[in-house]
Amino acid sequence: MRRFKYILMLIVWITSISLSAEETANTNIQKMHERKWAYIVEQAKLTPDEASKVKPVFMNYENAVWQLHEKNRETLNNYLKENKAHPNYELLNDEYINLQIKQAQLLKNYHLKLKKSLSPEKLFHYYQAERTFKRQLLRNIPQKQRMQRIRP
Repeated sequence: MRRFKYILMLIVWITSISLSAEETANTNIQKMHERKWAYIVEQAKLTPDEASKVKPVFMNYENAVWQLHEKNRETLNNYLKENKAHPNYELLNDEYINLQIKQAQLLKNYHLKLKKSLSPEKLFHYYQAERTFKRQLLRNIPQKQRMQRIRP
């Protein structure tokens, strides 16, 4: 009975650590989205009214793109583990293109929703701010870390 209690406690402890790590990762993602949002609002000079209309659209888009990439990375990693010796490159290429198409569809829907809330000039500055944020984010990632992310 005592041994069972220790095993049960160990399982609970390991599970809580795993959930804690997942929560931390999700919190970091949300913080990054919030930093990006704050940067865009400042750089595009969105009014409080514009910001309140656009923020839900922005967050939905960011989360959808993030989930799409997470799902794709998971699928790719699982596939490569199972087919390490002889990967089907045609299938992998098709999956890559399908990901790009899905991402383009998300971007198009995002654009159509933004057009309803922002003037063309403001939207132009909004997109400029998004691109600038991405460039700065990439510059801040050390080269070694970037290369590790590229290699599966």
